[in-house]
Amino acid sequence: LAGLPTKVNIVVLDAARPNPFPKWKEPLAGGLALVDPDPNMLIAFNAAPGTVAPEGKGPYGAYAQALAEMIRQGGLSLDDVFDRTRLRVNEVTQGAEVPWNASKIVTPFVFFDRAADAPAPKVSEADSRSNRTRAIRDFNAHDAYVAALDRDTMRGYEDFL
Repeated sequence: LAGLPTKVNIVVLDAARPNPFPKWKEPLAGGLALVDPDPNMLIAFNAAPGTVAPEGKGPYGAYAQALAEMIRQGGLSLDDVFDRTRLRVNEVTQGAEVPWNASKIVTPFVFFDRAADAPAPKVSEADSRSNRTRAIRDFNAHDAYVAALDRDTMRGYEDFL
């Protein structure tokens, strides 16, 4: 990927599953290995390094379903997509699966632009609490804007500006 003329490289693996092969002599370590992404690269796993995700029911697991849901929202930054995916998977699996990602992407990137007439993305209850309690100056520009909207107070808008 490093040799391709791309602005960002995104690698998503939904492969941290229990070993399906018969055990032989020494068992293999479970899960995927910790990886440090190259510059302008994001690497995402369905489970934290060294852990495995439970087998899902149906053709797609909790991670694939949550990631597709978040990407389809449009207009979300990469951080927002993967943070919301992590929260949704944690909610759906009741903490049994915790997705992981590492990024060295500094260029703004969205999978899809948000339609002009689309409602603003929903903010989770946990994010909403964080948005109301952290100082707006502690957020990046996008998250500061979301926090100001979430607070919906004159003070919040003034702090954002």
